[in-house]
Amino acid sequence: MLRDIELPPLLTSDANDLVEELLVPGLRSSLRYDRAVGYFRTTAFALAAQGLSVFLNGGGHMRLLLGADIADCDRQTGQISSSLVTEIRAGLLSADRVVTDHIALLGALLQENRLEIRIATGPIGMFHAKIGKFVDERGDSLVFHGSANETASGWRGNLEQITVHRSWYPAEVAHHDALANSLEGWWRGRSEGFRVLELPDVIGETLLSIAESNPPRPDQNVGPLVEDPVNPITALAGLLRTMPEAEALSSARKSAGFEGARISARLSIPQLLVMAWRQSEAIA
Repeated sequence: MLRDIELPPLLTSDANDLVEELLVPGLRSSLRYDRAVGYFRTTAFALAAQGLSVFLNGGGHMRLLLGADIADCDRQTGQISSSLVTEIRAGLLSADRVVTDHIALLGALLQENRLEIRIATGPIGMFHAKIGKFVDERGDSLVFHGSANETASGWRGNLEQITVHRSWYPAEVAHHDALANSLEGWWRGRSEGFRVLELPDVIGETLLSIAESNPPRPDQNVGPLVEDPVNPITALAGLLRTMPEAEALSSARKSAGFEGARISARLSIPQLLVMAWRQSEAIA
């Protein structure tokens, strides 16, 4: 859980290892990872492999809001191996595999709906904000804010500073909520002077170049569940549109029949959160 991570309020790369102290333990403890940055490189996947493999094997879902398109070096041009997709679906992805196949992993995660990418563009200037958010199964969240991009050099190489704000520390709640609300607002396109677009089709088609032998699993179809009147997905989705994720999950779990419906539908908390976010975006 995120509460088990011991962190100072400020980390600097000349005094702290940002990867080992924040990124890896944050991923290991979380079900969701949201990040808004100017630049992204899949080298960040490789750098965080020890945490990212645990995050993905536990059902984690990632959202990236970027100020620049995916770099040419990170566009997957060949077929993504069936073994990589199989390991992701089975929850057996190793850290070594993340390192060796970090470029292909980007396309595979998009294909498996474990990763969403949006691009923020404006007529003047660049979207250059840098905020990250981890959310764990308990509903606790940790927001960090600083100078680092989601690249290997940003996390380890440059001189960077990052501040940490936790939802369970009363003294940090105001900063946590303000940053989390900014991040969510940007993701939904609520930013003056910027348009937020889905990953451009030309890039997406290349990244989603998956063999036909790797279709999504039948159990990824949530159509029948959406029609259920006691539906944990739609209940949580409605709350997610009006309050922070931790509060929404806490409120939803107090609703009559919510936990019973979730368990009968065989939904883990990671699956529930991912599906609820999709549903909330669909009805927004």
